[in-house]
Amino acid sequence: MKKIMSVLLAVLFCAAALAACKTNDDPKPAQSTSGGNKETQTTQSGDGLPDDLDFKGTKLSIAIRDKYTEYYLGEEGGDLIWAAVYKANQVVDERLHITREYVKTSESSVDHVNKVVTDILSNESTYDLVLVDQFYGCAKALDGAFANIKDEQYSKYLDLEKDYWYSDYMSNLTLSEDTLYFLGGDASPTIISWTSCTFFNWDLYDSYYGDPNALFRLVDNGGWTIDKLAQYSKEVYKDLDDSKTINENDQVGFTVSTGQSAVFAAQCAGMTFSKRDGDGNMELDVVNSKNQSIFEKIYNLYNATEGVYAYDYRTISDDLANKMFADGKALFMNEYFLRSWSEFTRNMNDAYAIIPRPKLDESQKDYISVMQDPLMLYTIPISLDMSKADAVSAFLEAQGIENHKTVFPAIYDTALKIKFVSDKVDSEVASHMVDLIYSSMTSDFAVINGFYLNSIADTVGHLVERKENTFVSSMQSILDGAQQKLEEMKLNYRA
Repeated sequence: MKKIMSVLLAVLFCAAALAACKTNDDPKPAQSTSGGNKETQTTQSGDGLPDDLDFKGTKLSIAIRDKYTEYYLGEEGGDLIWAAVYKANQVVDERLHITREYVKTSESSVDHVNKVVTDILSNESTYDLVLVDQFYGCAKALDGAFANIKDEQYSKYLDLEKDYWYSDYMSNLTLSEDTLYFLGGDASPTIISWTSCTFFNWDLYDSYYGDPNALFRLVDNGGWTIDKLAQYSKEVYKDLDDSKTINENDQVGFTVSTGQSAVFAAQCAGMTFSKRDGDGNMELDVVNSKNQSIFEKIYNLYNATEGVYAYDYRTISDDLANKMFADGKALFMNEYFLRSWSEFTRNMNDAYAIIPRPKLDESQKDYISVMQDPLMLYTIPISLDMSKADAVSAFLEAQGIENHKTVFPAIYDTALKIKFVSDKVDSEVASHMVDLIYSSMTSDFAVINGFYLNSIADTVGHLVERKENTFVSSMQSILDGAQQKLEEMKLNYRA
């Protein structure tokens, strides 16, 4: 074990080598070769960005939602992750001779996006860069407030072929190969933080089944499925308050809020809403036998499985699942990587561990991990003072480079694999689970752009929440409207 720990710690000093292209065995997401031709220069640092860049104190104003700002501001002398963010920012600013100013708007993702778009289109913007939420931000590309980053005037120093840019993910943010309005990669640490996973209570599992490592072996053998989750839920359920009705006072196998969580659960089970045709054009693909089967499985898990406590997040706090899990009243909970360093896990008495979200069944080839909406993406306002364009592109590239060296290892290699892992959990196994989850990151165009496409994916969550087992008819009723919206998107993109 000491040897393993030593190796992992040593890895922190060579993070660039760790983050190779995504394969089933490599934690780094696969990257496409999108991006234009770039001026190649030999530099002392060897990262492709010229070492002699000097923007003479240029100030870059960055609009940001007033939430999760620690991922971008960091804190001097702060906790592991925030200290890494702060250090990376210092290196970037000193390397480029720039200063940065974060302009906080609103905690609401909708209000934030609406404000920055209004400011940009009314020519009242002083923003040089904008950070927007995936869900609301991407739909606003059609308002004409954001620049096409692939235009040469905005991309002088960007090299989107580098593995610190998630090219495959970014391709699902846009309709056409020659347009790109949002950047996602190591420059934005919220992407990995909002990657989905399943938490399980180590001690509770041990008390019922013994040897919690057996669950890890089940995952590795491809047997971690929705049916298995349902089985565990039935076996550990206890009606502790003798109310004859499952509630937050009971011991449950699985606790989850309804609504959007069902959408992500369905995606992890293989449900897709869009695909590209042979010519690379995006099209909707929703009503089919595969998606119907997945919906039935998710519907029954949430609404017809003993020991599963699915509650309405609008009437009961969305944090209830976290509380039940932290109190030792739930064996499983669907969450995201960032909960590993959240307050509720730090204060837990029981040990916990992380595994992927379950497959539909054992015939599903790979586990699937999706990213939650609050993750933030960089975009360039159309109102940018073009005298700053080179500084902006250099800043984005340098931030990706330095976060890849400093912030990514702090989150991925130290926080997820070492620091916030229980002493009861084998660190080598925990590390393998994190790799397995991260190697399966994916996204869906129709989910990302759901705010514009009649929230077609959210219909899954609404049906589960309302206990309406009408997937085909409900989807067909909105499909024509969503298809019309997609055609409008295509026209706007061409324009």
